[in-house]
Amino acid sequence: MILVSGMEVGDPAPQGCWAVSSFDEAVELVSSFRGDSLLVCSKNDAARPAIATREVIARDDLALIVSQGAPTKRALVLRALSMLPPTSYGLAQHVAEIIGSRCRTRVALSSVAKLSQARPGLGQHIRSFFPGALFDVDLNSGEVESSSSIVWNTNAASAICWASGVKKTEMKVTISGRQPHIIMHPSEPSPYGARRWAEMSVIEDIRGSLGFALSSVQAATCKSCGRLIPPSGCPFCGTRSSSASNSHPHSITERRLS
Repeated sequence: MILVSGMEVGDPAPQGCWAVSSFDEAVELVSSFRGDSLLVCSKNDAARPAIATREVIARDDLALIVSQGAPTKRALVLRALSMLPPTSYGLAQHVAEIIGSRCRTRVALSSVAKLSQARPGLGQHIRSFFPGALFDVDLNSGEVESSSSIVWNTNAASAICWASGVKKTEMKVTISGRQPHIIMHPSEPSPYGARRWAEMSVIEDIRGSLGFALSSVQAATCKSCGRLIPPSGCPFCGTRSSSASNSHPHSITERRLS
């Protein structure tokens, strides 16, 4: 089971994932399930009820996984985590970081005056104060381009997630290639400080990237709980990697994904 708190899941939700928004809801879900589970959160106030639940219940089979980055990027990371069998949940934080590093995120904005995730120029800041401004932002490279219309090509992507504000229809943004199959409901306020915005994250091969993440880690067996864990330590019992048994450098990706 995967609980999600403080972040959007997207529609359709991945199988085996439940979004929680309150302390009581989190307690009910955690208490109703036995076996290794993940609590996937973002670093914001909305995740506090679920994190508090983990501390109060003190279950040793519930691991906290932090997912960072843009909302659509976190949704793709969650899809990859949902493909993991519970026997590989000890590697979930490592998987989340690898998948996140392979996602590409673009944002269309009507203003970059309050943008902190990229490097707009002085002229672009000034242009933001005038009607009709449109900016194409690459959150991976930090590049910002002024444009009259934006076209995003998705032909090479296997997983595509889209999000936008309620006023996106006023922006000239089109998609060339495959259409997004994960959609987030229009939301306000904007995460970028712009009245009009749209965001898209893609990953070329999500299952292949998951296989890479699992086969590239120097996994070890936790001496405290026996789970397979990365060098950073065990997300379940908190044991550091120095207390783990010998690592397993050979690839066991097929067993983990089966």
